[in-house]
Amino acid sequence: MVPPTSTHLSIFTADLLWVAPKQNNRWLQATLGGWTFGGKLYLYSGRPFSATNSQIPGLLSPTFGGPILADLLDASIVGKHCSREAVTTPCITASQFSASTASAANPHQQVDFGNTPPNIFRGPGFSSVASQLTKKIPVKESASFVLGVTAYNLFNHANFAVPNGNVASGSNGLITSTGRVLVLLGKFVF
Repeated sequence: MVPPTSTHLSIFTADLLWVAPKQNNRWLQATLGGWTFGGKLYLYSGRPFSATNSQIPGLLSPTFGGPILADLLDASIVGKHCSREAVTTPCITASQFSASTASAANPHQQVDFGNTPPNIFRGPGFSSVASQLTKKIPVKESASFVLGVTAYNLFNHANFAVPNGNVASGSNGLITSTGRVLVLLGKFVF
């Protein structure tokens, strides 16, 4: 069994909310009032991920489900923190783990439930700013429309997902996704 490491996830989040003050003039209130701006800052040191072997469940039983942790051969990568370079260069490779079936390339065959603890590796850091701008439009005294936009990853900064941890996959150790989202919103409040 590979000993666990102290790979802690550091998280920092901050929130901001601003509501436009109520105006005494009806026309000023209609144009300058009812606005709300919110923002959130996310900073993560690197999300955890596990090394698994998708071929082992089928070797154990045709009805066995769920991922099986991989058998690590190269103890020097314990606690590895993968960077954004893993988009093109794998940060972990299949040769660092036991194979599903022994071969000349990898004579070590996995025959157990793995020797690595869950979440032993870390993906690249993550930073994002999300924001929301809305306008409340009164219809009657107790009813209103709220229209606005929410932007996740406002500055369009590329945040990479954790690398593929399946040692039986051709994309093992590679980052294969990112995310950017803009959402329009509208609601009727009564």
